[in-house]
Amino acid sequence: MKNRLSFKRDSERPKTRAHSINENVNLADLLQIIRSNFRLIAIVTLAIMIISAVVTLSTPDRFSSRASLLPSGQTDRMASIKLLAGLSSKSTNENSSELFPLILRSNSVRDSVLAANYSLTVEGSKTSYRLSDYLGSDNQDLLRERLSAITAIDTDTKTGLIEIAVETTAPELSQAVTTEYLVQLNRYNVQERQTEAGRTAEYLERELAEKRTELSRAEDSLSLFQSYNRNWRTSSDPGLLTELAALKRDVEIKAEVFAFLSRELESARLETQKDTPVIRVLDHPSLPTIKSGPRRILTIFMSGITAFLMLVMLFIGRSLLQRNRTASLSGVNRPTTGESGRPATKSLAEPVVD
Repeated sequence: MKNRLSFKRDSERPKTRAHSINENVNLADLLQIIRSNFRLIAIVTLAIMIISAVVTLSTPDRFSSRASLLPSGQTDRMASIKLLAGLSSKSTNENSSELFPLILRSNSVRDSVLAANYSLTVEGSKTSYRLSDYLGSDNQDLLRERLSAITAIDTDTKTGLIEIAVETTAPELSQAVTTEYLVQLNRYNVQERQTEAGRTAEYLERELAEKRTELSRAEDSLSLFQSYNRNWRTSSDPGLLTELAALKRDVEIKAEVFAFLSRELESARLETQKDTPVIRVLDHPSLPTIKSGPRRILTIFMSGITAFLMLVMLFIGRSLLQRNRTASLSGVNRPTTGESGRPATKSLAEPVVD
């Protein structure tokens, strides 16, 4: 007689009641769970909305002042000279608006904005105000972070338009801080332009002195040659005429270079004294009359929806967990039966011998 071992596959084993419950949960069961706990869900949701309303109502209104800058970036006429001097390798103006957002976010500009005094009207009287009083700190690093939090600087990638917005609880303060940003931006660019022009002027002065010496030597060489060859006007000697033409050409070239550098030096000197604005303002800082925040109705509504959904998920999860736990306990207490309904006497993994 052959021994034949037979085992039942996992797929043929009877499923537990917990698995059956998970598969039989439908929309009606979920609605029943929500219905049975709806009163508690509604009370908690309403309480959270009331708390949210109290918090938002106690938050002061905020006002945002905005300004817009047009893109700029003219070609620098002295770019070739700066390139030779090692001063700049770019062909565009150093005042290009592409750098404006970086300049506005720099520590030097933010520190100047923080250090400025702002004149505000409080209860009918003019009051000098500083941002450190409004931001509530004396720590410089913390003041920079808080200033950045109330400031938005955006650039339109298509048009290059730059928008600056400052949001505070006082309309006049928002406008004053936005205006100060523009003042500091223009001051930085004017000083940078003057400094760059000053470096260019120094370079041109050195070059001009060198070219003046070279021109003087060329003129002396021509004069000496003419003095040694007094018949140069009537001479037909090819060698003499060729050398004379070369000396004259050298003098002319050096004279043209000297004249060009002289004109550029005068332009650079004028540029160092130039203090005209370099930024083009499309929209000047506005005095806001309508609050920009907080959005109280939206905040209350969203807090209510969030609380409702979280509570529904909590009750559904708890109900399913309780059902699975009850099913697991009932499965453990129930005696194991075979296929004929009688109690099983052998394990599923125990071999059957024919």
